Amino acid sequence: MKLEILHVGGCSGYEAAERNLKEAFSQEGVEAEVELVEVRTDEEARMLRFPGSPTIRVGGRDLFPSPGGQGGGWGFG
Repeated sequence: MKLEILHVGGCSGYEAAERNLKEAFSQEGVEAEVELVEVRTDEEARMLRFPGSPTIRVGGRDLFPSPGGQGGGWGFG
């Protein structure tokens, strides 16, 4: 299984999410790859339909979708 954690620089939440996911997989004996994806620009945010940091996706699907659909753009400079 492959998971992605999308995040912005300076977000400490993604580190806890990564740690918690890996711990849960270990406890359950599940093999999974966790990929960290830093979103650096508004263009990347739109392309990735990035709703906020951190975002956890499995197979490209957001595990915790935001109300009103996927995001797309964060006003990066």
